[in-house]
Amino acid sequence: MAENKAFSLSQVSVHSSKQDCWVVVHGKVYDVTKFLEEHPGGEDVLIEVSGKDATEAFEEVGHSVSAVSMMSSYLVGVVEKASNDEDEDDVGIQQAAGKAEGFAVKTSQENKGSSVNFFELLLPLLVIGVALAWYFYSKA
Repeated sequence: MAENKAFSLSQVSVHSSKQDCWVVVHGKVYDVTKFLEEHPGGEDVLIEVSGKDATEAFEEVGHSVSAVSMMSSYLVGVVEKASNDEDEDDVGIQQAAGKAEGFAVKTSQENKGSSVNFFELLLPLLVIGVALAWYFYSKA
């Protein structure tokens, strides 16, 4: 299976032309040379990121579920990675899968940020509520 073949980023970087166009998305290496003319966004956007990690550019566009599933036919391998990079790639892959299914997958850090924002909003509302209750109670 092609997915088992591992490439370093420097190996991928030599495939950066219209005649030989590879891109990396979420740690997977794709040979999109034959797809250049069919790409709905035009071949130039793919050539611009060829030989590089195109994950950020890919995510910014917001590809459809069918576009994401189509990628498997261009898969040639994965990027070699150090063991400490593994968790970051797994989070990126989970987020991409979530976006492809139409929902967002939050990391634990994003969830923590959401909780803080909720309590930052709740505390002032609680203080205002107590102040209003005290005001109306003391008038009665």
